[in-house]
Amino acid sequence: MHPIVGCMEKDSRLVVGLMSGTSADGVDAALCRITGHGTASKIEQLGFVFQPFTGEIRREILRLASGNSACAADFCKMNFLLGELYVQAVEALCNQTGVRAEQIDLIGSHGQTFWHIPLPETYLGHSFRSTFQLGEGSVLAQRFGCPVVSDFRVRDVAADGLGAPLVPYSEFLIYRSETECVALQNIGGIGNITCLLPACRLEDVFAFDTGPGNMVMDAVYTELTGGEKTFDEGRVAFRPMLFSEYRSYEPYPWRIKRSSNFEWDCIAMPSGTSVGGGNYSRLSTLMLGISQRTKHSRLSWELLKTIACTEEMQTMVYTELSGVSALHSVTESDEVARLLQLDSQDTASRGMSTLPVIMEDTLATPRFARYHQAMESADRLITEAMSADKNFELQLLQIQQQLDVALTS
Repeated sequence: MHPIVGCMEKDSRLVVGLMSGTSADGVDAALCRITGHGTASKIEQLGFVFQPFTGEIRREILRLASGNSACAADFCKMNFLLGELYVQAVEALCNQTGVRAEQIDLIGSHGQTFWHIPLPETYLGHSFRSTFQLGEGSVLAQRFGCPVVSDFRVRDVAADGLGAPLVPYSEFLIYRSETECVALQNIGGIGNITCLLPACRLEDVFAFDTGPGNMVMDAVYTELTGGEKTFDEGRVAFRPMLFSEYRSYEPYPWRIKRSSNFEWDCIAMPSGTSVGGGNYSRLSTLMLGISQRTKHSRLSWELLKTIACTEEMQTMVYTELSGVSALHSVTESDEVARLLQLDSQDTASRGMSTLPVIMEDTLATPRFARYHQAMESADRLITEAMSADKNFELQLLQIQQQLDVALTS
Protein backbone atom coordinates (compact mmCIF):
# COMPACT_ATOMS: atom_id res chain seq x y z
CA MET A 1 0.00 0.00 0.00
CA HIS A 2 1.29 3.45 -0.90
CA PRO A 3 2.08 5.54 2.23
CA ILE A 4 -0.28 8.33 1.17
CA VAL A 5 -3.15 5.82 0.89
CA GLY A 6 -2.44 4.47 4.37
CA CYS A 7 -2.35 8.02 5.73
CA MET A 8 -5.72 8.94 4.23
CA GLU A 9 -7.40 5.80 5.57
CA LYS A 10 -6.61 6.75 9.17
CA ASP A 11 -9.42 8.40 11.18
CA SER A 12 -7.01 10.89 12.75
CA ARG A 13 -3.83 12.27 11.19
CA LEU A 14 -1.04 14.62 12.34
CA VAL A 15 -0.28 16.93 9.44
CA VAL A 16 2.32 19.69 9.10
CA GLY A 17 1.67 22.62 6.76
CA LEU A 18 4.53 24.81 5.50
CA MET A 19 4.25 28.19 3.83
CA SER A 20 6.80 30.78 2.75
CA GLY A 21 5.00 33.66 1.11
CA THR A 22 5.73 36.22 -1.56
CA SER A 23 7.03 38.65 1.06
CA ALA A 24 9.95 36.22 1.59
CA ASP A 25 10.26 36.97 5.30
CA GLY A 26 10.39 33.38 6.56
CA VAL A 27 8.62 30.03 6.93
CA ASP A 28 5.28 29.52 8.70
CA ALA A 29 4.84 25.98 10.04
CA ALA A 30 1.63 24.66 11.61
CA LEU A 31 0.87 21.25 13.15
CA CYS A 32 -2.76 20.18 12.88
CA ARG A 33 -4.79 17.15 13.81
CA ILE A 34 -7.23 16.32 11.01
CA THR A 35 -10.04 13.91 11.80
CA GLY A 36 -12.64 12.55 9.41
CA HIS A 37 -12.59 12.60 5.64
CA GLY A 38 -13.65 14.87 2.79
CA THR A 39 -15.91 17.82 3.55
CA ALA A 40 -16.73 16.28 6.95
CA SER A 41 -13.11 16.72 8.08
CA LYS A 42 -12.38 18.60 11.31
CA ILE A 43 -9.15 20.52 11.82
CA GLU A 44 -7.50 21.33 15.15
CA GLN A 45 -4.31 23.39 15.32
CA LEU A 46 -1.81 21.96 17.81
CA GLY A 47 1.15 24.26 17.25
CA PHE A 48 2.62 27.06 15.15
CA VAL A 49 6.10 28.48 14.61
CA PHE A 50 7.56 31.18 12.41
CA GLN A 51 11.17 30.76 11.30
CA PRO A 52 12.45 34.05 9.83
CA PHE A 53 14.89 34.07 6.93
CA THR A 54 18.19 35.81 7.51
CA GLY A 55 18.62 39.11 5.71
CA GLU A 56 21.12 37.50 3.35
CA ILE A 57 18.74 34.69 2.37
CA ARG A 58 15.80 37.06 1.93
CA ARG A 59 17.84 39.35 -0.32
CA GLU A 60 18.92 36.37 -2.44
CA ILE A 61 15.32 35.13 -2.79
CA LEU A 62 14.18 38.58 -3.90
CA ARG A 63 17.11 38.86 -6.29
CA LEU A 64 16.29 35.56 -7.96
CA ALA A 65 12.57 36.43 -8.04
CA SER A 66 13.30 39.74 -9.78
CA GLY A 67 14.36 37.84 -12.92
CA ASN A 68 17.21 40.22 -13.61
CA SER A 69 20.54 38.52 -12.89
CA ALA A 70 20.34 34.83 -12.06
CA CYS A 71 21.57 31.58 -13.54
CA ALA A 72 20.37 27.98 -13.41
CA ALA A 73 22.98 27.12 -10.75
CA ASP A 74 21.53 29.74 -8.39
CA PHE A 75 18.02 28.27 -8.68
CA CYS A 76 19.39 24.74 -8.20
CA LYS A 77 21.09 25.67 -4.94
CA MET A 78 18.18 27.75 -3.68
CA ASN A 79 15.80 24.81 -4.26
CA PHE A 80 17.71 22.60 -1.83
CA LEU A 81 18.53 25.42 0.59
CA LEU A 82 14.80 26.10 1.02
CA GLY A 83 14.24 22.36 1.52
CA GLU A 84 16.74 22.45 4.41
CA LEU A 85 15.08 25.57 5.90
CA TYR A 86 11.70 23.81 5.74
CA VAL A 87 13.23 20.87 7.63
CA GLN A 88 14.44 23.24 10.34
CA ALA A 89 10.94 24.73 10.63
CA VAL A 90 9.39 21.27 11.09
CA GLU A 91 12.01 20.37 13.71
CA ALA A 92 11.23 23.61 15.61
CA LEU A 93 7.54 22.74 15.46
CA CYS A 94 8.22 19.26 16.88
CA ASN A 95 10.25 20.77 19.71
CA GLN A 96 7.45 23.20 20.53
CA THR A 97 4.64 20.62 20.54
CA GLY A 98 6.52 17.58 21.88
CA VAL A 99 5.51 15.56 18.80
CA ARG A 100 8.15 13.12 17.55
CA ALA A 101 9.13 13.29 13.90
CA GLU A 102 7.99 9.70 13.31
CA GLN A 103 4.49 10.60 14.51
CA ILE A 104 3.94 12.99 11.59
CA ASP A 105 1.63 11.39 9.03
CA LEU A 106 1.92 13.97 6.25
CA ILE A 107 3.67 17.22 5.32
CA GLY A 108 2.16 19.77 2.94
CA SER A 109 4.65 22.29 1.54
CA HIS A 110 3.60 25.16 -0.69
CA GLY A 111 7.11 26.18 -1.70
CA GLN A 112 8.55 29.62 -2.41
CA THR A 113 7.10 31.33 -5.48
CA PHE A 114 9.70 32.81 -7.82
CA TRP A 115 7.57 33.47 -10.89
CA HIS A 116 3.85 33.28 -11.56
CA ILE A 117 2.05 33.68 -14.91
CA PRO A 118 -1.65 33.02 -14.21
CA LEU A 119 -2.91 34.05 -17.66
CA PRO A 120 -1.83 32.27 -20.87
CA GLU A 121 1.22 33.69 -22.64
CA THR A 122 2.72 32.62 -25.95
CA TYR A 123 6.18 31.10 -25.78
CA LEU A 124 7.96 29.48 -28.72
CA GLY A 125 4.72 29.14 -30.59
CA HIS A 126 2.71 27.67 -27.69
CA SER A 127 0.23 29.43 -25.37
CA PHE A 128 -0.12 28.32 -21.73
CA ARG A 129 -0.17 29.39 -18.08
CA SER A 130 2.83 28.68 -15.86
CA THR A 131 4.17 29.06 -12.34
CA PHE A 132 7.46 28.30 -10.61
CA GLN A 133 8.10 27.45 -6.94
CA LEU A 134 11.22 26.16 -5.18
CA GLY A 135 11.73 24.24 -1.93
CA GLU A 136 12.61 20.62 -2.59
CA GLY A 137 9.98 18.30 -1.11
CA SER A 138 12.29 15.30 -1.40
CA VAL A 139 14.52 16.80 1.31
CA LEU A 140 11.55 16.78 3.71
CA ALA A 141 10.48 13.27 2.69
CA GLN A 142 13.99 11.88 3.18
CA ARG A 143 14.45 13.55 6.57
CA PHE A 144 11.06 12.65 8.10
CA GLY A 145 10.16 9.45 6.25
CA CYS A 146 6.55 10.47 5.57
CA PRO A 147 4.60 11.47 2.46
CA VAL A 148 5.17 15.07 1.35
CA VAL A 149 2.65 16.87 -0.83
CA SER A 150 4.02 19.91 -2.64
CA ASP A 151 3.59 21.89 -5.86
CA PHE A 152 0.00 22.84 -5.00
CA ARG A 153 0.14 25.91 -7.21
CA VAL A 154 1.74 24.02 -10.10
CA ARG A 155 -1.01 21.39 -10.04
CA ASP A 156 -3.74 24.05 -9.97
CA VAL A 157 -2.25 25.80 -13.01
CA ALA A 158 -1.85 22.45 -14.79
CA ALA A 159 -5.59 21.92 -14.19
CA ASP A 160 -6.23 25.23 -15.99
CA GLY A 161 -6.62 27.20 -12.77
CA LEU A 162 -5.02 30.52 -11.92
CA GLY A 163 -2.83 29.02 -9.20
CA ALA A 164 -4.37 31.29 -6.54
CA PRO A 165 -5.91 31.53 -4.12
CA LEU A 166 -5.32 28.05 -2.75
CA VAL A 167 -6.95 28.41 0.68
CA PRO A 168 -10.72 28.32 -0.10
CA TYR A 169 -11.06 24.57 0.50
CA SER A 170 -9.54 24.73 3.98
CA GLU A 171 -11.58 27.86 4.78
CA PHE A 172 -14.72 26.02 3.66
CA LEU A 173 -13.91 23.23 6.12
CA ILE A 174 -13.16 25.56 9.04
CA TYR A 175 -15.39 28.63 8.70
CA ARG A 176 -18.59 27.75 6.80
CA SER A 177 -21.85 28.51 8.58
CA GLU A 178 -25.40 27.26 8.15
CA THR A 179 -26.91 30.70 8.84
CA GLU A 180 -24.34 33.41 8.06
CA CYS A 181 -22.47 34.64 5.03
CA VAL A 182 -18.74 34.57 5.76
CA ALA A 183 -16.08 36.56 3.88
CA LEU A 184 -12.41 35.98 4.72
CA GLN A 185 -9.79 38.49 3.60
CA ASN A 186 -6.22 37.20 3.66
CA ILE A 187 -3.56 39.89 3.43
CA GLY A 188 -0.55 37.89 2.34
CA GLY A 189 2.12 39.08 -0.06
CA ILE A 190 -0.78 39.07 -2.51
CA GLY A 191 -4.18 39.45 -0.83
CA ASN A 192 -7.17 37.23 -1.57
CA ILE A 193 -10.74 36.86 -0.38
CA THR A 194 -12.96 33.80 0.07
CA CYS A 195 -16.76 34.07 0.19
CA LEU A 196 -18.87 31.38 1.89
CA LEU A 197 -22.63 31.74 1.49
CA PRO A 198 -24.96 30.41 4.21
CA ALA A 199 -25.23 26.59 4.11
CA CYS A 200 -23.00 26.60 1.03
CA ARG A 201 -21.80 23.51 -0.76
CA LEU A 202 -18.20 23.20 -1.93
CA GLU A 203 -19.18 24.17 -5.48
CA ASP A 204 -20.81 27.39 -4.14
CA VAL A 205 -17.52 28.75 -2.76
CA PHE A 206 -15.91 31.54 -4.75
CA ALA A 207 -12.60 33.29 -4.19
CA PHE A 208 -10.23 35.63 -5.97
CA ASP A 209 -7.04 37.66 -5.51
CA THR A 210 -7.47 41.26 -4.40
CA GLY A 211 -4.04 42.58 -5.40
CA PRO A 212 -0.78 43.39 -3.61
CA GLY A 213 -0.95 43.03 0.17
CA ASN A 214 1.84 43.03 2.71
CA MET A 215 4.49 43.17 -0.03
CA VAL A 216 3.68 46.88 -0.24
CA MET A 217 3.43 47.33 3.53
CA ASP A 218 6.75 45.55 4.06
CA ALA A 219 8.45 47.70 1.43
CA VAL A 220 7.11 50.89 3.06
CA TYR A 221 8.17 49.78 6.54
CA THR A 222 11.62 48.79 5.30
CA GLU A 223 11.98 52.27 3.81
CA LEU A 224 10.71 53.99 6.98
CA THR A 225 13.19 52.12 9.18
CA GLY A 226 16.12 52.62 6.83
CA GLY A 227 16.32 48.89 6.20
CA GLU A 228 16.66 47.96 9.88
CA LYS A 229 13.35 46.05 9.84
CA THR A 230 11.52 44.36 7.00
CA PHE A 231 7.99 44.18 8.41
CA ASP A 232 5.78 45.83 11.03
CA GLU A 233 4.73 43.66 13.97
CA GLY A 234 1.69 45.86 14.58
CA ARG A 235 3.41 48.54 16.64
CA VAL A 236 3.16 51.18 13.91
CA ALA A 237 -0.05 50.30 12.07
CA PHE A 238 -2.09 50.22 15.30
CA ARG A 239 -0.48 53.15 17.11
CA PRO A 240 -2.87 56.09 17.50
CA MET A 241 -1.66 59.35 15.97
CA LEU A 242 -1.33 62.24 18.39
CA PHE A 243 -3.13 65.40 17.38
CA SER A 244 0.16 67.26 17.22
CA GLU A 245 1.44 64.61 14.79
CA TYR A 246 -1.72 64.82 12.72
CA ARG A 247 -1.34 68.60 12.38
CA SER A 248 2.20 68.20 11.01
CA TYR A 249 1.69 65.04 8.95
CA GLU A 250 2.74 66.12 5.46
CA PRO A 251 1.31 63.25 3.36
CA TYR A 252 -2.20 63.89 4.76
CA PRO A 253 -4.74 64.92 2.06
CA TRP A 254 -4.79 68.67 1.54
CA ARG A 255 -8.53 69.10 2.02
CA ILE A 256 -8.37 67.39 5.45
CA LYS A 257 -5.36 69.42 6.58
CA ARG A 258 -7.09 72.57 5.38
CA SER A 259 -10.05 71.85 7.61
CA SER A 260 -7.91 71.10 10.67
CA ASN A 261 -6.38 74.56 10.92
CA PHE A 262 -8.20 75.53 14.13
CA GLU A 263 -7.56 75.99 17.85
CA TRP A 264 -7.67 72.55 19.46
CA ASP A 265 -9.72 72.73 22.64
CA CYS A 266 -12.53 71.07 24.61
CA ILE A 267 -15.69 73.16 24.53
CA ALA A 268 -19.26 72.65 25.71
CA MET A 269 -21.53 72.27 22.69
CA PRO A 270 -24.73 74.39 22.40
CA SER A 271 -27.87 72.26 22.50
CA GLY A 272 -30.66 74.59 21.44
CA THR A 273 -34.14 74.34 22.91
CA SER A 274 -34.62 70.59 22.46
CA VAL A 275 -32.93 69.77 25.77
CA GLY A 276 -33.97 72.74 27.83
CA GLY A 277 -31.82 75.47 26.37
CA GLY A 278 -28.65 74.60 28.26
CA ASN A 279 -25.40 73.17 26.99
CA TYR A 280 -24.80 69.52 26.31
CA SER A 281 -21.90 67.49 25.01
CA ARG A 282 -21.79 64.43 22.84
CA LEU A 283 -19.28 61.78 23.86
CA SER A 284 -18.75 58.34 22.37
CA THR A 285 -19.07 55.74 25.11
CA LEU A 286 -17.51 52.35 25.68
CA MET A 287 -20.08 50.07 27.31
CA LEU A 288 -18.99 47.05 29.34
CA GLY A 289 -21.29 44.23 30.38
CA ILE A 290 -21.37 40.68 31.68
CA SER A 291 -23.08 37.92 29.73
CA GLN A 292 -25.79 36.08 31.63
CA ARG A 293 -24.33 32.84 30.23
CA THR A 294 -20.93 33.31 31.86
CA LYS A 295 -19.69 30.68 34.26
CA HIS A 296 -17.43 33.20 35.98
CA SER A 297 -19.77 36.01 37.04
CA ARG A 298 -17.75 36.95 40.16
CA LEU A 299 -14.46 37.16 38.24
CA SER A 300 -16.20 39.09 35.45
CA TRP A 301 -17.54 41.59 37.98
CA GLU A 302 -14.10 42.05 39.52
CA LEU A 303 -12.59 42.59 36.06
CA LEU A 304 -15.27 45.14 35.17
CA LYS A 305 -14.66 47.04 38.41
CA THR A 306 -10.91 46.98 37.82
CA ILE A 307 -11.34 48.47 34.34
CA ALA A 308 -13.98 51.05 35.22
CA CYS A 309 -13.09 52.10 38.76
CA THR A 310 -9.31 52.08 39.17
CA GLU A 311 -7.28 55.18 38.35
CA GLU A 312 -4.48 53.17 36.72
CA MET A 313 -6.79 51.51 34.19
CA GLN A 314 -8.78 54.68 33.55
CA THR A 315 -5.56 56.58 32.88
CA MET A 316 -4.76 53.96 30.24
CA VAL A 317 -8.14 54.72 28.63
CA TYR A 318 -6.72 58.15 27.83
CA THR A 319 -3.08 57.27 27.15
CA GLU A 320 -3.68 54.12 25.08
CA LEU A 321 -7.18 54.56 23.61
CA SER A 322 -7.42 58.37 23.36
CA GLY A 323 -10.65 58.21 25.36
CA VAL A 324 -12.00 60.31 28.24
CA SER A 325 -12.09 58.69 31.67
CA ALA A 326 -15.26 58.62 33.74
CA LEU A 327 -13.25 59.42 36.90
CA HIS A 328 -12.71 63.06 37.91
CA SER A 329 -9.54 62.02 39.72
CA VAL A 330 -8.11 60.95 36.35
CA THR A 331 -9.39 63.73 34.09
CA GLU A 332 -8.14 66.34 36.58
CA SER A 333 -4.81 64.62 37.28
CA ASP A 334 -1.41 66.17 36.55
CA GLU A 335 -0.45 63.22 34.31
CA VAL A 336 -3.44 63.58 31.98
CA ALA A 337 -2.91 67.35 31.89
CA ARG A 338 0.71 66.76 30.90
CA LEU A 339 -0.28 64.36 28.11
CA LEU A 340 -2.94 66.73 26.80
CA GLN A 341 -0.36 69.50 26.85
CA LEU A 342 1.84 67.42 24.53
CA ASP A 343 -1.06 66.94 22.13
CA SER A 344 -2.52 70.41 22.12
CA GLN A 345 0.29 72.73 23.20
CA ASP A 346 -0.85 75.99 24.86
CA THR A 347 -4.60 75.21 24.79
CA ALA A 348 -4.34 72.35 27.28
CA SER A 349 -5.24 74.34 30.40
CA ARG A 350 -8.47 75.64 28.85
CA GLY A 351 -9.34 72.14 27.63
CA MET A 352 -8.81 70.46 30.98
CA SER A 353 -10.80 73.10 32.86
CA THR A 354 -13.73 72.51 30.51
CA LEU A 355 -13.57 68.72 30.58
CA PRO A 356 -15.27 68.23 34.00
CA VAL A 357 -18.09 70.52 32.88
CA ILE A 358 -18.54 68.46 29.73
CA MET A 359 -18.73 65.26 31.77
CA GLU A 360 -21.35 66.69 34.13
CA ASP A 361 -23.55 68.08 31.34
CA THR A 362 -23.32 65.12 28.94
CA LEU A 363 -26.68 63.69 27.91
CA ALA A 364 -27.70 60.79 25.71
CA THR A 365 -27.83 61.81 22.05
CA PRO A 366 -31.49 62.48 21.16
CA ARG A 367 -33.11 59.99 18.82
CA PHE A 368 -35.91 60.85 16.44
CA ALA A 369 -37.56 59.45 13.34
CA ARG A 370 -35.08 58.95 10.48
CA TYR A 371 -32.19 59.79 12.83
CA HIS A 372 -29.59 57.65 11.05
CA GLN A 373 -30.55 58.98 7.61
CA ALA A 374 -30.24 62.54 8.91
CA MET A 375 -26.81 61.88 10.44
CA GLU A 376 -25.52 60.23 7.25
CA SER A 377 -26.81 63.12 5.13
CA ALA A 378 -25.27 65.68 7.51
CA ASP A 379 -21.89 63.95 7.47
CA ARG A 380 -21.90 63.79 3.67
CA LEU A 381 -23.00 67.40 3.19
CA ILE A 382 -20.52 68.76 5.75
CA THR A 383 -17.66 66.80 4.16
CA GLU A 384 -18.56 68.25 0.76
CA ALA A 385 -18.77 71.74 2.25
CA MET A 386 -15.33 71.42 3.87
CA SER A 387 -13.73 70.49 0.55
CA ALA A 388 -15.39 73.30 -1.46
CA ASP A 389 -13.99 76.80 -1.96
CA LYS A 390 -17.13 78.58 -0.75
CA ASN A 391 -18.33 80.43 2.34
CA PHE A 392 -18.41 77.68 4.96
CA GLU A 393 -20.86 79.46 7.30
CA LEU A 394 -23.34 80.00 4.44
CA GLN A 395 -23.03 76.36 3.44
CA LEU A 396 -23.82 75.23 7.00
CA LEU A 397 -27.01 77.29 6.92
CA GLN A 398 -27.97 75.70 3.62
CA ILE A 399 -27.28 72.24 5.07
CA GLN A 400 -29.52 73.05 8.05
CA GLN A 401 -32.33 74.04 5.68
CA GLN A 402 -31.94 70.85 3.64
CA LEU A 403 -32.10 68.69 6.77
CA ASP A 404 -35.15 70.57 8.11
CA VAL A 405 -36.99 69.95 4.84
CA ALA A 406 -35.98 66.29 4.77
CA LEU A 407 -37.07 65.66 8.38
CA THR A 408 -40.43 67.41 8.08
CA SER A 409 -41.42 66.08 4.65
